Amino acid sequence: MTSTKRLYLIFTLLLSFAFMPAHAADEEEEEAPEIMYVDMPPAFIVNLGGQTAPSSYLKTEVQLVVNGEDEADLIRFHKAPIRHELVMLLSSKTKSELQSPEAREALQAQALEKMNTHLGLLNKELKVEEILFTTFIVQ
Repeated sequence: MTSTKRLYLIFTLLLSFAFMPAHAADEEEEEAPEIMYVDMPPAFIVNLGGQTAPSSYLKTEVQLVVNGEDEADLIRFHKAPIRHELVMLLSSKTKSELQSPEAREALQAQALEKMNTHLGLLNKELKVEEILFTTFIVQ
């Protein structure tokens, strides 16, 4: 084998190793699940609990954050029981429980935990990453 062929072979091998990590990184990016936002229309309008004399209401719009289109499709499929769980939770709150930002964050965490527990009964692989209240009006 001549020195030119040997040099060409070494150069080709070096180039192939140089591009290998870049290709592996592209494969990893493709495997990462895509974050999806799932709307839960229509807006939730519930009577708030408690003995307030006039009635208090909550109107909120909700989006659920999930990983990937497959989970988004499952959320849409299970929309009725998800809405039921949220209506029951929201209507159990009183106006005074929802006044502060900290109380709303606590409600968000409670809703996420309750929803994932319920979804686990429907489909063990289904999980909501986050619940977003895109509007939140207490009257």
